[in-house]
Amino acid sequence: LLLHLEAGMHRRPAQRPNELRAQFYSNLRRAPHESVTDFAMRFRAVRQEMREHKVEPDPETLGWHFREKLGLNDEQLLALETVNANLDIGYIESQCIRIFPLMCASTS
Repeated sequence: LLLHLEAGMHRRPAQRPNELRAQFYSNLRRAPHESVTDFAMRFRAVRQEMREHKVEPDPETLGWHFREKLGLNDEQLLALETVNANLDIGYIESQCIRIFPLMCASTS
């Protein structure tokens, strides 16, 4: 049993970057009734883990994915783009939290 567990542990680090990419690009979405702040915390956690495994995308790609995975409708996207079209993750995340602090319902 211990040999089997050790073998599994040795394979795990090589597989983790692929799992993180799949989680980030495919599975990470704001859930219905999840606040923007809660989603931002989950997004940051995945981003931090990706950074630890050296598979983090550039800041503009992160910002674009953050904006897309929020599930904003056309009016909300327009409001966000009116503030600024900057897609840097630090900026877009702070603006989303500032503009949509009470948005909890799914708006897709």
